[in-house]
Amino acid sequence: MPDFSKPFILDVDASNYSIRAVLSQTINRQEKVIAYANRTLTSAECNYYTTRKEMLELVWGASHFRPYLLPNHFVIRSDHHSLNWLNKFKDSTGQMARWIEKLQEFDFTVEYRSGEKHTNADGLSRIVHPNSGKENKSIKESNSIDLSFDKLREISSAQKTDIYIHQVIQWIRNNSFPQKQPKNEKLSPWWKIRHQLVLIDDTLYRKSEVGNPVHILVIPFENKSEILAELHDGIDNCHLGIQKTLDKMYPRYFWFGMRSDVMKWIESCTICQSSKKSSHGFRAPMNIEPSNYPMERIAMDILGPLPVTNRGNRYILVVGDYFTKCPEAYAIPNMEAKTVANVLFKEFICRFGAPKTNDTDQGKNFDGNLIKELCFLLRIKKTRTTPYRPQSDGLVERFNRTLIQLLRTMINGGTENKWDDYIPPLLLAYRQSKQSSTTYSPYNLMFGRDSVLVNDLIYNNEPKQMLRSEYIKNLKYRMRKTETIVKNCQLKASLRQKANYDQSIHIKEYKIGDKLWVVNTPKLEKCKKLQQVWVGPYQVVDKISPFLYKINDVDSEGKLKTIHIDRAKPFVERQNHPKLEDVDDRPMLHMRDTRHSNTIQEDENEGNSHGREETKKAHETFWGSNML
Repeated sequence: MPDFSKPFILDVDASNYSIRAVLSQTINRQEKVIAYANRTLTSAECNYYTTRKEMLELVWGASHFRPYLLPNHFVIRSDHHSLNWLNKFKDSTGQMARWIEKLQEFDFTVEYRSGEKHTNADGLSRIVHPNSGKENKSIKESNSIDLSFDKLREISSAQKTDIYIHQVIQWIRNNSFPQKQPKNEKLSPWWKIRHQLVLIDDTLYRKSEVGNPVHILVIPFENKSEILAELHDGIDNCHLGIQKTLDKMYPRYFWFGMRSDVMKWIESCTICQSSKKSSHGFRAPMNIEPSNYPMERIAMDILGPLPVTNRGNRYILVVGDYFTKCPEAYAIPNMEAKTVANVLFKEFICRFGAPKTNDTDQGKNFDGNLIKELCFLLRIKKTRTTPYRPQSDGLVERFNRTLIQLLRTMINGGTENKWDDYIPPLLLAYRQSKQSSTTYSPYNLMFGRDSVLVNDLIYNNEPKQMLRSEYIKNLKYRMRKTETIVKNCQLKASLRQKANYDQSIHIKEYKIGDKLWVVNTPKLEKCKKLQQVWVGPYQVVDKISPFLYKINDVDSEGKLKTIHIDRAKPFVERQNHPKLEDVDDRPMLHMRDTRHSNTIQEDENEGNSHGREETKKAHETFWGSNML
């Protein structure tokens, strides 16, 4: 029977497929077993590093014998050295952090015992269990990687294989740092911080000189990717930005060029690229397409849905002429192609004639066979904007905003099911208003005269009477003069608008085979705010124009898409670090002797001056005035 007045001993061990624990006590100077316990590892646990397995069986053994071990002090014995470091790693994350927290309720001491003396627990591992490898959910699993235990020895070994770090370790061991700065540009940075380098258990650290001394683990070249993945990609690090990632790395790890590597890592992170908004700045210059006469070029769009009116209307078909800026708007019950074609022909074309060109977006109601047949019969050139880019149809898009604003003003909190009654008087008021881009009213440019208002009749401002022949002569003269004036005014306005727009353009040219991201079009059935900002990657398969490309999904051979460069940004592919034998070519910092200066001199790719200033401040937190 166990004696709860005396301390317990918990022997733990792990093999490739099982973990085990033995609970015992020393009674009358003789160690006696109280209980044995073991279990098989799951398929995921079988892939753990040795140290993680040892940690797992420690947590499992303590939890299994918890009624015996609480609240008294007990001893844990293991044949694994690294468990002696348990209390020294307070900054663990992920699964390790949860395990360490679970052990906080116990009062214990970890002792190392060689394998030949550890046969009581080790013997259980030799029993092959028929269910080995099956799922066991007694301990929650996590994909996060904790370097404190599992990789410490591996990093220490990797330091010895790095030709420069190995040389530094030899200098420290033999106390033989050169008197003068080495000419080798890769060893020179190490020489400059030689007073901050220390060896702890044959592992190289850099020592902080501010506040409480902190030993920062020096990471060799081949382990940088794993550290970056842990402190940026891990679920407990949430893909934070460059500075926040650096803030977490500085007190834990050190290597030269850390900021540059973090920037490249985050810029090439697929999750960050697809999920975060970015001002990539790539934008095509404004394209000017002047219109020379009325009805040369019109544009169409559908506004809605709006509240259903008493007449059953829910949408507005908007038609605008580019030369006169004269708009037409028709309330319609639906967006079907048949309804659109019927209104376009009977209400617009039969009144104003057939236009030369008709611009629309890529809606099916504008691109159906019925509209195409109508345009074919009337010899109307049908053009379409690129998908999800309303700037190409700017005339009606801008009037849509104006029309909604005017409707809102007229309704003014009243009945919303009568908005179609207000469309005719709103159009009359708009057509009579002078446009800044033409200096004429749309009505005047379309009909060759100003409209007669109610005020004109009241104050006897009616047009003077003239013979028909004289009126026709004057009308022709006015129309020719007006067209010339309008062309010049529109050209000046367009050039002024283009100059303002093009100030911030940044053209990006893609080549066939290049990969890129495309702005995501949120799906209505999903929450817009939680959807990806960018989708892809896509691959360029053809160049239609300087700003239009045909693209296809990289992972499938689906239907080709046409995109404008304003809706795309380059896909940054993550490059694997060079192999160890290529380590001589890796970039490193070139620094001044910081014993006499606080200046940071970095490679050109280390970022802008603002980024360097942030780096300097962050370094000062840990290294003091003698910093990199």
